[in-house]
Amino acid sequence: MLAVTRQLYGSDTFTVFPYQLGGEGNQEGLASGSWWFYQKLGFRAREPEVLATMERELAAMARRQEHRTSIATLQQLAAHNVYWSAGRARDDVIGVFPLANLGLAVTDLLARRFGADRERGERVCADEAAALCGVRGWQGWPDEQALWWRRWAPLVMLLGVEGWTAAERRALVEVVRKKGGQRESDYVRALDGHRRLRAALRRLAR
Repeated sequence: MLAVTRQLYGSDTFTVFPYQLGGEGNQEGLASGSWWFYQKLGFRAREPEVLATMERELAAMARRQEHRTSIATLQQLAAHNVYWSAGRARDDVIGVFPLANLGLAVTDLLARRFGADRERGERVCADEAAALCGVRGWQGWPDEQALWWRRWAPLVMLLGVEGWTAAERRALVEVVRKKGGQRESDYVRALDGHRRLRAALRRLAR
């Protein structure tokens, strides 16, 4: 499944959330030792205390073959996400990246400039973002592409694209248009391939 997802979307990092590991009240997951299943596949938590507990348990297993991790310890281990990466660990992946902060930043911008009239704010920002990115006639795009341009426009205004090259701004426009395209995989690949956009999103989210 991971190989197929990697082939389709170019994914290089995968996240498993606590419930699947036996956390958040998943008693069946605890009883079956789900956390160790993913550990053996190479998934790892990022919290030092979880990694330290894992090492202690592995050492105990090495000393005594019949050792079994207690339910209490499994609950501690399963309280955190685990990740598998094909390459270096990334901080812009689900479970790590604070996506909600982007929504808050957009909401703050629209509230400051347009009060409760969010719809007008999106229209105005769409025109302003178009001017920043050298876009003409976005209103004539296919409906889904125009919709996503309006939704992304306030975010574009927060990214500091004024200092980007023309090619980087064109690539940003293509990312948004692909969001309104036929295949989500096209959007995912375009977004992941735009290094400056990803860096700007990380800065804004922090």
